[in-house]
Amino acid sequence: MEVSFKSIFNKYRTDMFCETQDDELCDAKTIIRSYSDIESYLKNYGNKNSTVHHQRHTIVVERDENKICLKIFYYEKRRRVGKIFFAKRTSIDFITYRVKDGALFYGSVGNYHSKRGSTKRLRRFVFGQEDILMRKKSIIRDINGLICTEENKVEQITECDSKEDPIIQFINLVTNGGCEDYEGFYKFILKKQSVKFPNNIMSFIDSGYPIVDKKSRDKFDGKYIDTFMFNRGYEGKKLKRVLHKVKKFNPEVFDSISKFLGHDYIIKTLTDEELIEVFQFGGNQFFFLPENSLIKNCSKNEKKNILKIILLSIKGFTDINIVSDHLRFYQTINKFEKCVWRSSNLKEFTDEHLSWSNIFSSYEEGYFNRIYSEKFVKMVEMSIGTYDPIILKSSDEYNEESSVQSNCVRTYIKKANSLIVSLRDSSNYKNRATIEYRIFFNGKTLELKRFQTLGRFNRFLDKTWDNEIGILDNRIYGIVKNGLFVDLGIEVNLNDINIKSNYKVNNATDNSTPIIEWDNDKVDVIGQKDSDTDIFDINF
Repeated sequence: MEVSFKSIFNKYRTDMFCETQDDELCDAKTIIRSYSDIESYLKNYGNKNSTVHHQRHTIVVERDENKICLKIFYYEKRRRVGKIFFAKRTSIDFITYRVKDGALFYGSVGNYHSKRGSTKRLRRFVFGQEDILMRKKSIIRDINGLICTEENKVEQITECDSKEDPIIQFINLVTNGGCEDYEGFYKFILKKQSVKFPNNIMSFIDSGYPIVDKKSRDKFDGKYIDTFMFNRGYEGKKLKRVLHKVKKFNPEVFDSISKFLGHDYIIKTLTDEELIEVFQFGGNQFFFLPENSLIKNCSKNEKKNILKIILLSIKGFTDINIVSDHLRFYQTINKFEKCVWRSSNLKEFTDEHLSWSNIFSSYEEGYFNRIYSEKFVKMVEMSIGTYDPIILKSSDEYNEESSVQSNCVRTYIKKANSLIVSLRDSSNYKNRATIEYRIFFNGKTLELKRFQTLGRFNRFLDKTWDNEIGILDNRIYGIVKNGLFVDLGIEVNLNDINIKSNYKVNNATDNSTPIIEWDNDKVDVIGQKDSDTDIFDINF
């Protein structure tokens, strides 16, 4: 192939651990001197009292009658102090343009010097996946930043008397000198592939999936925007008009609020200018989405107010994350009491957000009681020699166990499929084992199986506990076998509101083990009131 551009960048480093080059290794373990010149590298190439390191980057643009290539080679050779053999690493990053049909390919090969150890990656470029030219530019910039420094003088060899940017050189060859910029390059490629694209096509350079490939374009006579809209489920002349005007495309907020408030409602309510602002907003940000059923129950005026506040955040008057929190408050509060979104301007929103924040925080102060049958509890809690098994039931008991054991078992009180037994030495209640039995459904009844058995600080127990734990296991398994473990529920007291829930079995669709859950989802929303005693944040 004809080489149009070639630059070679070499970097050397030699770390000396001794001044001598004796065959025997010196005892020094620290570097006493370092060099970055090729002479020191070659001089100490075989010196076992030194570490030598060579990096070479080669950037090449070449062509023949069938293709034009931009290649970035990397070569590294290194020998550590005390070693005889060198470690070698190589790679190549490339872009290849196929002349006959304008197809563009990109990829990489790792360790290309090794026949068995190499890794290969090849993809056909589809506009919208990523800006591959910017990606290669980033690699070249990193090479310059790594090597071209005052401390590391570069041996640069530029063949063919070319001092041009290799990417611009590649663009020139592909377009036959028709342009020298990235936008012109991509438009040339698209025209070569018979794609009908808008003037603002660069707004969609990194729009991501679903991609607009040839197979999908053929259904729309090569029209990029028509295919783009179809692939994303976008419809209507208004949205098509907007997409022809955007300067950058970020679908996250639009897709989120469309799913949340309804696609047709968003298109009908927002003006062209407002839709453009939505698509051009920020980075990869999205809104918390409440349950669809909750939004269905909100009034038309509420939907209108919600959209007004979202637009305020897009225009920069308030933070999008605060609006997301407000939506989360709206969802949670409505689980317990009627909550109406009344704010439609910044001042009203600020006041409403403060009010809802106070209400929401009150739901973090719930007091829990797990419910088991009295007979089951009495049978389990019968003493085992000098040890007392205690089934944890209330928030106070869970908090006390966490405090004594320095674990976070307190967070397990809401876990429907978890039963906690504290096995305590009656002569010293601080000497105890925290035992978790997992609750599962066997298709007919509830069963229990010991899952975790740990001491203080989540340490494993020694063998002195084996006898009592074995007796406890046999006792619990016997109770379950006799059908005496049937009651499982929870009760929560929240600001004088009493919430109760029984368990339910959630049968998974993938034939996995059914899951035990609470049948009242309010339980999972409420936080547990903290203990007055600080505990370590250690997973139990």
